Amino acid sequence: MANAPVIRPAEELLDARTPRIDATFIFLQYLPRLIVAAVFIYASYLKIFSEKPDTFAREIAAYKLAPLQVTHLMALGLPWLELICAVALILGLWVREARLWLLLMLVGFTPAKVYALVSGLKISCGCVPANSPLKILFEGWPGVMTNVVLIALLLLDGWAGWSRRSRSA
Repeated sequence: MANAPVIRPAEELLDARTPRIDATFIFLQYLPRLIVAAVFIYASYLKIFSEKPDTFAREIAAYKLAPLQVTHLMALGLPWLELICAVALILGLWVREARLWLLLMLVGFTPAKVYALVSGLKISCGCVPANSPLKILFEGWPGVMTNVVLIALLLLDGWAGWSRRSRSA
C-alpha cells in the first residue's frame, strides 16, 4: 500500500506557472469573434459566389462617395477581404489585423449608411444580396444598428484579448 497513488485536489495541481483558463474572458473574447466572423463569412460568401460583381459595384456606386473605378475595385476586393478576415478570426491567425480591417470597413460604411438614410437615398446597402433572408438586418436603421453591434463585438474581443494578455504578463 506504500506505492498507492496520491490523489491531490485540483488546486494543488495548478501552480503559478500553469495558465488558468478564465471562462469569462473566453466568453467575452471568442463568442463575439465567432459572431462577427459568421456574419462576415455569410455576407462575403453571398457576394462572391451568388451575385455578379457589377451588382455589388452598383450598390457601392449608389452612395456617390467614390469614383466609379474605385467602386469596381471595392466590389472585387472587399468581399474577399471580408472572407479572409473572418476566417482569420475563427482560426486565430492575424487576429489583430483581421479585427482592424473589419473595424475599418464597418467604421467607413456605417456613416455612409447614415448619410444615405438622412439624405433620403433609397439604395441597397450592398451588405448582402437582395434575395438574402437576412437582408432586413442590414438595410435602413436596423442595418446601422447591426453595424454598431458588430463594432461593439469587435471592440469587446479586442479588449478581452488585451486584458487577458496584460493579466498573464
